[in-house]
Formats: sequence, structure tokens, C-alpha cells
Amino acid sequence: FMTTFLVPPASVLDRPVQVSSCVTDPEVQHQAVWAALVAALVKVEQSESNRELISVLQAHATAPVSSWAHLVHYCRASSTYDKKYIKIQFFVDSELKPAIDAISRLLINIGAERSEE
Repeated sequence: FMTTFLVPPASVLDRPVQVSSCVTDPEVQHQAVWAALVAALVKVEQSESNRELISVLQAHATAPVSSWAHLVHYCRASSTYDKKYIKIQFFVDSELKPAIDAISRLLINIGAERSEE
């Protein structure tokens, strides 16, 4: 299923938005955006509640791309038409559940709302 978050504009998400618009090769676009999203969220402030989540993403970020690329089917980051939010959407296999959970919780910690689409 597709997971969607609406996040108030945050500079930490600038890179995933850039990658979404710049990488146009459909063979690698979603994996590139996923990698940029993970890299961006690793840089979120290391509060007590974020520390464990960030360590999960750091482990994922250091794994070879070949170990997870085939599990990422869709990942986009873009500004909404009114520029009030950044829309993060992803569809990945459940094998990435630890990373999915960490991404979801970190996005919520920076003010995101999960959208049911």
C-alpha cells in the first residue's frame, strides 16, 4: 500500500525534493529519492526520542543499495501546489519495515501528518 505524509516545509527535506525533480530515469528515480530521504532524516536533531530511529536509518543507509533497491517500488518527495507542505509518498516491500517505521516516526516527530489516500 502507498504511504503518504504531508510535512510542513523543512530544510532537512530539501534534498529529497530536489532528487525527485532531477532524477528522471524511472529505473533509479525511486531508489534515489528513497536514499535521499533516508540520508536527510539521519540528520534530524538527535533528541532522546529520535536517537534509536536514527540509528535504524543509519544502518539502512550503510547497507549496499543492491540489498534494498528491488524493495523500493515508488518514492517521491514534492511540494504541494500551494507550497504549504512537502508530500512524501512511498510504496516499499514489508522487508523494509524497520526503516519504514523509523521514517514514519521521524516524519511525525518533525510535524508530518499521515494522509490516507
